Amino acid sequence: MLVRKRNEQAKFFTSDFKGLNGILIFIVDSWSDASGHATLWNGSLCSDHCYFPQASKAALWVLK
Repeated sequence: MLVRKRNEQAKFFTSDFKGLNGILIFIVDSWSDASGHATLWNGSLCSDHCYFPQASKAALWVLK
């Protein structure tokens, strides 16, 4: 599992996960009704919603 935390500028970059396929997990501390979101990642796009700006951590379960 590939895990990334926010960088100094409080941003994630899709390039951190570029070219990898799998299940992308976002941990979001600021939501009151959920602790995160899971989506499929095709190496460049999320299958539904990408929450890179809101996430405090993102992890990718790589599927081969």
